[in-house]
Amino acid sequence: MSAPKKALINAPEAVVSEAIDGLLALNPNIVRLAGLDVVLRRDFEATKALNTVAVLSGGGSGHEPGMGGFAGAGMLTAAVAGGVFASPSVESIIQAIRAATGPAGCLLVILNYTGDRLNFGLAAEQAKAEGLRVEMVVVGDDVALPAGKGIAGRRGVAGHVFVLKVAGAAAAAGATLAAVRDEAAWAARSVGTMGVALSSCTLPGQPPSSRLAAGEMEVGLGIHGEPGVATVAAAGADAVMGTAVEAILDGHWADSLGFRSGAPQRLAILVNNPGSTPWLELLVCVRAAVKLLQSRGHVVERVYSGHLLTSLDMAGVALSILRLGSVDDASEAATAALALSRLDAPTNAPGWPHSATCAVPLHSSEVPQPTRPESSSAAGDARGGPTCDAATVGLVLGAGARALAAAESLLNDLDAKCGDGDCGITMRRGSEGVLELVATGGAGLGSASAVLEGVADAVRRSMGGTSGVLFDIMLRAASTNMAAASAAVASPADWVQALADGVDQMMFYSGAERGMRTMLDAAIPALEAAKAAAADGGCAALAAAAAAAEQGAEATKSMEALAGRSSYVPADVLASNADPGAVAVATLLRAGAQALGAAGAPQAAPTQPSQIIFG
Repeated sequence: MSAPKKALINAPEAVVSEAIDGLLALNPNIVRLAGLDVVLRRDFEATKALNTVAVLSGGGSGHEPGMGGFAGAGMLTAAVAGGVFASPSVESIIQAIRAATGPAGCLLVILNYTGDRLNFGLAAEQAKAEGLRVEMVVVGDDVALPAGKGIAGRRGVAGHVFVLKVAGAAAAAGATLAAVRDEAAWAARSVGTMGVALSSCTLPGQPPSSRLAAGEMEVGLGIHGEPGVATVAAAGADAVMGTAVEAILDGHWADSLGFRSGAPQRLAILVNNPGSTPWLELLVCVRAAVKLLQSRGHVVERVYSGHLLTSLDMAGVALSILRLGSVDDASEAATAALALSRLDAPTNAPGWPHSATCAVPLHSSEVPQPTRPESSSAAGDARGGPTCDAATVGLVLGAGARALAAAESLLNDLDAKCGDGDCGITMRRGSEGVLELVATGGAGLGSASAVLEGVADAVRRSMGGTSGVLFDIMLRAASTNMAAASAAVASPADWVQALADGVDQMMFYSGAERGMRTMLDAAIPALEAAKAAAADGGCAALAAAAAAAEQGAEATKSMEALAGRSSYVPADVLASNADPGAVAVATLLRAGAQALGAAGAPQAAPTQPSQIIFG
């Protein structure tokens, strides 16, 4: 026999009682009935005094937050828990009824399972014999099983939560027991649910199930780990939700739910997480369900999602659709309005999803992106500041970009030793963006500030990754600095100062400093050297910067990594390997210096970066 699945419990036999203790610690609005796995609203005595109908529910545990998480003002007066997937005892149920029920009576809302029907039914009859007013509504919202199969009928699944909310809100509004029962019964008749499982669930202390093979999923299942009505190939969210929508709107029970006519309906939907489905995936399912229903002409009035009625650790999704009324039938307008008021009524029950909204068409939830202010556009000389030599800028940018593209494999190899091995890919993509800018004449903009902003735009569009953001920050800060310069033509000193300001901002936002084994260990020495040589002209400044950057990159071989992914890598793994970001900076500057040193004649970028770095 397989070993039990790892679980954060102390003992299987204690898990329910201890879980209720945890719920009490989280929710100050509930109390426990001494000695029993029963929780009540803390103010249950006050609700009896106010002659308010009590609403009770319960069932097996393992469906959290159901049912204890729905105890609170506006929902359940009491919730009765059984063992995991086991109906609660008659004794627990009758004690809950006695505690919660006043002169107005109580409504039991239960799931359609034989054990629950028998145990709650017996408790109800005993309570009636004691003089209490008790009514019961049984919820069977599962649409997977065909009509007429045996006497058990439709299983109660996630749509049960809709019925609890309607009943609880009706009681809180002062409705009579008969009225609360009738509203709950209407909700139970009007909701259909279809579930899909990607994995089965595992009972506490038991081994995991191996029923589903890789690439399989089950369609049409209950909430106790029982097999679905069919095992099919796993599919994406759109297909899964399409199956669920068709089963509810077009399947065996469509007539009884009021969907067979095909007329547009007003709906509330619930996308339930059965246990371990990531929120990211659940949101994709929400999108699919809303889109499918709206494409059929239905009006999705409310959308709810989250862990509502779970099956321990099951992965998958269940869609519940509550039909509020036909869009075109005026006679159903009042019913729909009342139902929506019940769903929208306040409750402090923590299990109820409080973020429901009306689902507008997905495209109408978008607003246009703001346009960039004309004053900061990279077109023309809008940025202001000194002008620059278009040919020289294009020459240096093009040479540097081609050199970085040629170094892709080398940079990837270096990065693989300290990160995810994509530095070369990232730099090559950025290079392609810059080369496109140069080819279209974008680098020849008259304003030096506009050139820097244009390169930043090219990097943002093409580069990605942390390096792309850092270069973008540096270039935009440099552009702002250059725009403020008072000179008519940008000098080497102006370029150095602007880029130095950009590097300062890069350091501010990243938190990195010189000596932490990053690209800064090449960039900062390069700027210092360029500043010292700027009086001798741009060619001298760029050559000095390239030499200093190469030395800085070489020095990273012996540095301890204190920033970025490299800081997570053992020092012995990094030893004798230069930082790829620093190497990229040195490669770019060396290629630019070589091109500029060729007296304005373009020179092929080196196919191999400097030997001082890789020798």
